[in-house]
Formats: sequence, C-alpha cells, structure tokens
Amino acid sequence: MEIRDKLIFLRYCAPCVDDFVMQGLMTKDYANEILNATKRGEVLPGSEKYFDFAYLTCERIAKRLGKDCIDAEVIRTYYLKHHNNIVKIHKPIACSVEECKINISKEIDGLKTCFFNKDELKTNEIIIVHRGYVVDLLTKEELEEVLSKSLYLETH
Repeated sequence: MEIRDKLIFLRYCAPCVDDFVMQGLMTKDYANEILNATKRGEVLPGSEKYFDFAYLTCERIAKRLGKDCIDAEVIRTYYLKHHNNIVKIHKPIACSVEECKINISKEIDGLKTCFFNKDELKTNEIIIVHRGYVVDLLTKEELEEVLSKSLYLETH
C-alpha cells in the first residue's frame, strides 16, 4: 500500500533510528541520512521500508478506515491512538517501550525541535512528541478529530 504522506510517516518513525543502529539493522551513517533528510523536510528514497512494523500497522488501520493508501489521518491514528499499547505488547525489535511513548504537550523546553523550526510553533498548536522529538504540530481541533475516531485494532 502506498504511503501518501511519507514525510509525516518519517517524522513519527525517525526518532527510532538509533535503536536500529544498536540492533545492527542500520548503519549510523544511514540513520543520520534519514534524520537529516527529515529535518530538511525531504524523504530519503526507500527509507520508509526500515519501519516495517509501523508500516504494517498503518496498513491495517488504512484498510479498517476504508482507505487505499496510508495518509496523514492513518499515521496519526496509529501513533496517537494505538502506538503506545501496541509497543507494550509486541515490543518490536527496534522499539524500547518506555522511550517510545507518544506524548502530547504544549511545552517545547528540552525537546528536539529539529523537524520543525521553532518559529513554526504556534501557541494554539499541540506538540506531538516521540522520543524527545517534536514530530507533529496539531491544532486542538485536529487532535480531537484523530482521537474521536472509533477503531478497534487487535493487538495480538
């Protein structure tokens, strides 16, 4: 299934590249290439294939939502509604449970903002954080829209 919003997908996934390096699944140089491309707002061709666990879960969500692609709504639904519980249960090889929790915040102090320019952060936006990285900026309405989706997703 096509990932339509690859940059959003990579913003949510890229904070886990160090785990891939530690597991020997990716070189440090390639991990840095992914992070640097994502910081520039670019997609490193083929980099999304390393995040197969997230991809497969997003694909399941897309199908449940009747979609033929993985778009921003699907990605946000996975990460904001299902990621933390799925990680606790499945413990993917490149994901450590405690560090991978998605947090919703209004505070920027101490966070890695490299995927966004601090000037982009508006006071009305909610900051989505994955492993210390600001991965997404949503208005309260956008967040409520994602969280209001009723979707049962088996986690076994």
